[in-house]
Amino acid sequence: MKRFLISAEFHTSSTTRKKVSRLLSSLGEVYQPQESLWIVYSDCTKDEIGKRVLSVMNSQDHVIVTNIGGVYYSGCDKDFNKYLTQHVNQH
Repeated sequence: MKRFLISAEFHTSSTTRKKVSRLLSSLGEVYQPQESLWIVYSDCTKDEIGKRVLSVMNSQDHVIVTNIGGVYYSGCDKDFNKYLTQHVNQH
């Protein structure tokens, strides 16, 4: 699996940080809590981005991770989903 360590560049809740920490631990990565959220994920196509965005926006319990123009983003709050959707629509 192709993996990347990136900064999502947004502020996130402690609940989300805990979810991400568990996910990274399961991937054998170390999560260093900072203001920005860091995550590892495999590559995906533009069509998959749309599907992931929709599925996560319909579920408040998921952490979204996606690739937009080679940059990886992650989040689970409404403001971030809106931000992410705008980026998808621009590409």
